Amino acid sequence: MFCQDELRSLPITDDVHHIVNQIGGRAAGRGFVQTSFSDVVLLTLWSLLRWEHKLGIVALERLRVNLVDLSQDVDSRLKSRRNETKDFERQELRRQYHEQVDASDPIDRDKLRLALVPLFQQAQADLKTRILDFLTQAKAESDALGHTWIGSEHLLLAICTLADDGLAAILKKHGIDHDSAVAAINAILSGGCR
Repeated sequence: MFCQDELRSLPITDDVHHIVNQIGGRAAGRGFVQTSFSDVVLLTLWSLLRWEHKLGIVALERLRVNLVDLSQDVDSRLKSRRNETKDFERQELRRQYHEQVDASDPIDRDKLRLALVPLFQQAQADLKTRILDFLTQAKAESDALGHTWIGSEHLLLAICTLADDGLAAILKKHGIDHDSAVAAINAILSGGCR
């Protein structure tokens, strides 16, 4: 999704680069065509939970979060979000198609594919913009801690800051909030673990 040059202005770790590059594929794999900013935040947590055992995950463990239960709740929220957006996306796909062909014509699969290309290209561009906006918050979290990098721990803090009501309820259920995550990260880093 992103090449290294596109993210050069941000001091992200290789792990964050990998996590960020997973979001588009994970969104498509979950059936999302158009992705809201809230979906990006949710998909980032989903990707973080499936990546290696890095500082963001260690901080959650330090907070005594059951990662399996959290992952299941995030999966459920993703399914819910997908169901909420499915009808809208279908209507948008129909609108895009009918803008390019005579509405009275029967649906032609080749014309349909061609009509959808701009929609998917725009959705991809929108997704990249939303991910960059998310990374801007992760950078602010890094700066607030006096760090010179953006790691998985900063993604976790950005998730806490940017969570919509649905994700915020999940985080609260699992005892995750911004202040406790900062405390856990600081405790881990002061112990020499990075």
